[in-house]
Amino acid sequence: MTREQLADQVGLTARHIAALERGERRPTLNTMEKLLRTLGAPTEWLVYPEFEEQNVRLREISHLAATFSDKQQEFLLGIMRLMRKQKYEG
Repeated sequence: MTREQLADQVGLTARHIAALERGERRPTLNTMEKLLRTLGAPTEWLVYPEFEEQNVRLREISHLAATFSDKQQEFLLGIMRLMRKQKYEG
């Protein structure tokens, strides 16, 4: 994604994005959230910087599941619920 494309998607100018990249400007919380969402990064990074290290697998699961059909996602969700139930019961 180019700087211009990112700027367009989050409602900023490419010049503003460049200033953020160089550390010349600080993003507002709202801007940071838009940037994270647009880039596919978890918004939890705003509150828990260590989130990245702890949840690499969860992010991969999320990205993979997003490529599945609705039916496949429901099936996957059912398996996950079953696994959670077995964990608590067994």
